[in-house]
Amino acid sequence: MRAIAPNKSLPPNWISFVTLNSFSIKDLSLILAVSLNLAADDVLREVWRIKDELSAAYGHNLDRLFAEARERQRISGRPSV
Repeated sequence: MRAIAPNKSLPPNWISFVTLNSFSIKDLSLILAVSLNLAADDVLREVWRIKDELSAAYGHNLDRLFAEARERQRISGRPSV
């Protein structure tokens, strides 16, 4: 893969890391795939972090977690999924 350098033809306040015409479709597809995977990894890390915090808050006991959820549902009068 080619080195990525700033594009000197743009105004100084504009940073261009990629000049699209210098990459093949295959290169761009790879860049997009890697970017999407990194974004998905960030989302998964956040979900796992929240799951771990929630689990720890109930002593890693699913029975306690669901009992509390059922109680909140009962008090609210609205069903939850």
